[in-house]
Amino acid sequence: MNKIILALLICFGVINVIKAQINEEANNNFEKSKYEEISNEEKSDATIIYDRTYIDVGKIRENGEFKVRNLKTIHRKIKINTLYGLEQYNKLYIKIFNDLHYNLDYVDCKVKTLKKDGKVVKTDNTDFITTTLPANAPFFYKQKGNVKMLAIKDINIGDQVEYIFTTQEIIDIDPEYYYKTDRLSFVNNDFCIEKSVFINADKYKIKLWPHYFGEKDARNTDYSYNEGKKITLNNIKPKYNEIYSNSFLYEPDLTYMIKKEITVKDDTWEDFAKYFKPSRKKTKKKFIFEGKSINDAITEIETIVGTKEKFKFILKQINEPLENNMYLYFDLDDKIDISWSYAQVISRAVKKMKIPINFHFVINKNYNKLDKTYVSLYQFDDIICSFKGEDNKIYYFPLFSPFSNLNDIQKEFQGTECFTISQNELGERTHSFDNIPEFNSGKIAKNIDVNLGEIEEDKIKLNIKEKLSYSGHSWINNKALLMYLVKDSTRTDENLKRFVKEQLPMSHKIDSIYNVQFTSKDASCNIQYEYDKELNINNASEIIHLRPSDFVQHTFYTPYHMRETRLEKGYLNNEYNLDFVINFHLKDAFYWIQNDNLRKEIKNDFGELKTNFSNDSLTISTSFNFEFKKNQFEVSEWNQILDLRDTANDYLVQKFYFKK
Repeated sequence: MNKIILALLICFGVINVIKAQINEEANNNFEKSKYEEISNEEKSDATIIYDRTYIDVGKIRENGEFKVRNLKTIHRKIKINTLYGLEQYNKLYIKIFNDLHYNLDYVDCKVKTLKKDGKVVKTDNTDFITTTLPANAPFFYKQKGNVKMLAIKDINIGDQVEYIFTTQEIIDIDPEYYYKTDRLSFVNNDFCIEKSVFINADKYKIKLWPHYFGEKDARNTDYSYNEGKKITLNNIKPKYNEIYSNSFLYEPDLTYMIKKEITVKDDTWEDFAKYFKPSRKKTKKKFIFEGKSINDAITEIETIVGTKEKFKFILKQINEPLENNMYLYFDLDDKIDISWSYAQVISRAVKKMKIPINFHFVINKNYNKLDKTYVSLYQFDDIICSFKGEDNKIYYFPLFSPFSNLNDIQKEFQGTECFTISQNELGERTHSFDNIPEFNSGKIAKNIDVNLGEIEEDKIKLNIKEKLSYSGHSWINNKALLMYLVKDSTRTDENLKRFVKEQLPMSHKIDSIYNVQFTSKDASCNIQYEYDKELNINNASEIIHLRPSDFVQHTFYTPYHMRETRLEKGYLNNEYNLDFVINFHLKDAFYWIQNDNLRKEIKNDFGELKTNFSNDSLTISTSFNFEFKKNQFEVSEWNQILDLRDTANDYLVQKFYFKK
């Protein structure tokens, strides 16, 4: 009996004190690894021989409570081909993060350099420093915030660097309720011979969805319970770094889910639509209507006259809890699950009121597009509803967008293909593939008044008053953030100053922003503010020069290495129409030397740009109006885009000359 008790105590002790460590399979492979001769590498600054990720999920006991431990081991082997490749891969970066709600801790790592003659040089793993990522860090390191950095010893062109490291995440949740879904890219900056993901999640089900792996590769690969699973892709071409390239479209990636039970059926779109059917059991305890039960909410909605007004009320009831808890909204990573629940409750509510409705499952076009072979809720980013009003117009509203109104559809969802479940007044449902229309065209506008002040030694003082306006989709895409910033009246001024400063060029040279005022309407908002600035001048020349780019941020400069050769089609989804006016108010001590290069005009299939200037006594004004006409372009059309960008950049760096 004593032996049995002792054995049990030892077992429970192991659960309590078991130490996180590098994945055993990965560690064995690392220890056996030698310099490899490569026959199928392409021209690349480095060749990634393999990039392997091992995900191990299990439970541990900590302070008497069971929690979930997520271990991630990365094992990479990379051959250095060029000097730039050496600059990129001569250091190892490991992501770390700690706050009240989330801890990602470093566990262990091993690093070695493999020479062609068989020599192996090991790097001491105790010499880490904490830093931020450099601009040329490889794609798989990219992140915000601090990282642990280790300089790799004795590495030269032709060598192979190999490292393995593990990080640990402890999730304070009952293992019965844990689930995780994530998306892993299979593309790097350089040619990759093998990219693999291994998942082992004891007592959980695992579901894998590979995207764009090729026609012969299995999809909806459903694995379950404690079987460790691997998925591999070979000979992956490097990620292109081009202006307006949408690097996420059509590039291979893997979505995975780890959960106790995975109940969403993913056989066909018909199955998907059937599963959407909201039973009373699924919806009776859902409280999205400001804390009201669904029946209480329906009773209130039925007293409202008009279909449009009913849906405006529903949208308001959805939004208010989000608006009162915006910190949760920004942190949530399972928004589509919440939208799914909202949609089911709304479906049941409008069925009882005999009102038709459509549910459009949409994807952010900046990152992906609808994959009809990937039948899953988890390829979507949000759900948009639509209905017909009494005026026979179709109105749309998003299910997870605080402060939104009818037809406030973000630009990334406009013009996209979607999966639609339509419900008639009897609650009968059909499904189809549809498109979200494009509407809410708008612009970003600025009116800037620059007052030239006193000259002291080699500096001139400027007082600048600006009015920044967002309208149409530029307002919709910024509305949630801006309305959140002004919601707390005690911090509105501080929040807006911080937001404004991020919109200004050379903001580090601006000491303070003051007289900030914010106004908003359904379709637009205005922010007015004032700040002072000092510019260096050459007193000897008695000429002061200012540029439009001193007051307007822009990204229209095109580096030489990105001009000539275009490899992929481009997307203008993130460009907004722009309308700027700058007024320079002179004192008697100055007069303007006219610069005719400030007057430009260009028009082609993709946009129209017009700039001008005028002289009215002591006020010199210049205007910049840029309107985009299309959302994407083919490789053969790159020169038209380049012409627009060059013309815009040429104007923005032109000089205004003022003589004392």
